[in-house]
Amino acid sequence: MVAAAALGGYQLLTAELRSDPATTSVFYSGLVTLVFISALMPWIWKPLTAHAVLVYLGMGVAGWMSLLCLDKALHTLEPGRVVVYRYAHLIASVVIGLVVGGRGPGLAGIIGSIFVVAGMGVAAVAAP
Repeated sequence: MVAAAALGGYQLLTAELRSDPATTSVFYSGLVTLVFISALMPWIWKPLTAHAVLVYLGMGVAGWMSLLCLDKALHTLEPGRVVVYRYAHLIASVVIGLVVGGRGPGLAGIIGSIFVVAGMGVAAVAAP
C-alpha cells in the first residue's frame, strides 16, 4: 500500500511539474528516496558483495531510465493516459522473477496480472 501511494503521489507531482525538465523531477524523486532509505540504513545495513553491487547498480540504472521515460510521457500526454500503462511494471516483475529468479507467481499473482492486462486493454480501447 505504501508503494502504491508513493507511486500515485509521484505521478501526480510529476504532472504538476510539467514546466520543469523531466530530469529535474527524476533527480528530486531520487533525492527523496535517498533521504528515506538513508534513515533506515543504520538498522538494516549489511556489507555488499561485488555481485550485489552490480545488481544494485543495474537496478538503479533501470529505475532511472524508467522514471525518465515516465516523466517524458507525463510531459507529453495527459496523466490519465500514461498512468494506466505504468502498471505494466507488475507484469515485468513477474517475467523478471521467472527469468532471473526461477520463481513464478502464485495464484494471487496470476489473477492480479490478468486484471492488470485486462485493465490496460480496456484503457487502450477506450482511449480517444
